[in-house]
Amino acid sequence: MPRPTLIDYLNYYAFRGASGLLNILPFRLSSFVVRQFTAGFYRTPSWVPILGRAATRLRDRIRSNIESCFSELSPSELEELSRQAVDHFFQLILEFLCFTSRLKRDNWQTFIKGGNVAESEEILFSDQPSILVTGHNGNWEVLGYYIAMRDVNISVVARPLNNPLINNWVIRQREISGLGVISKFGATNSAMEAIETTETNRGGPAIAFVADQDAGPKGLFVPYFGRLASTYKSIGLLAMHHEVPVICGIGIRTGLLRFRVEVQDIIYPKDWQAETDPLYYITARYVRAIEQMVRREPAQYLWTHRRWKSRPKFEQQGNPMPASLAEKIQSLPWMDQQQFDALNIHHEDAVCAH
Repeated sequence: MPRPTLIDYLNYYAFRGASGLLNILPFRLSSFVVRQFTAGFYRTPSWVPILGRAATRLRDRIRSNIESCFSELSPSELEELSRQAVDHFFQLILEFLCFTSRLKRDNWQTFIKGGNVAESEEILFSDQPSILVTGHNGNWEVLGYYIAMRDVNISVVARPLNNPLINNWVIRQREISGLGVISKFGATNSAMEAIETTETNRGGPAIAFVADQDAGPKGLFVPYFGRLASTYKSIGLLAMHHEVPVICGIGIRTGLLRFRVEVQDIIYPKDWQAETDPLYYITARYVRAIEQMVRREPAQYLWTHRRWKSRPKFEQQGNPMPASLAEKIQSLPWMDQQQFDALNIHHEDAVCAH
């Protein structure tokens, strides 16, 4: 981590000042202030210096991503969903800043409720290691807090922030709540060490990933909202190496600082052991679970990511989908002909654009 610069210090103290102010106010009032700011920010025209450019870029990316995934939306529905997604983005920031000052071991059940979590809790509260997967949907921090507050040995894999001062503050907030933090860089080896080191007086260990970001040209390209999306291999490799289940869940916002934890899917070792390509199967299945969770609450998704930024080499070269990849995709139990044809349509459109 590089030494902080003067700009880092200025940003850090501005960040802490805003955090302190928001924590002094009642949460309902803080949320109202943030919503008013969000409404003004969303309507800011592009010609306004600095803020206008930022607002335009955010709106355009969110609208573009939503439209590509929900093409059936009318213009007014697209606009409303985009506005809700921007509001969700700023509410997330507020929630994170206020979590550790309000959520404690003796009151967390006031804020977070469990949904269909019985099967997953049997795994988490045993000595069996497991992997938790979610996307940038709902409030992903809630999942970690929900598990850590129940005294499960859990570590989250996170990308260090560019500002080392803010990054250290964020890590401290997570550790206060009982979460271990593993840097995204070199995460595979660190996660293996964490899985292999079990504390006998706690449940777990569990390793948590937010797994819906572009993995670059070397990732596995699996279906996501009707297009191939580059996805990290590390989760599947870790699950295969240790033969541990992968739990796919979400923390849904249900009200002001109120959340419900739901499990979308649990992928057991027996599910992939008979597969010809178990790594592809695990990766495609948890990405499918993330897509299903996004479809449940599309307004609570971080649509700012360039999820489909990286493209397969065959697509860049203007070639047809390789038969080997087509076979893997068609062999997925949930893949029907209509879904596969949609993948090919997107591929052909991309080739034409290329």
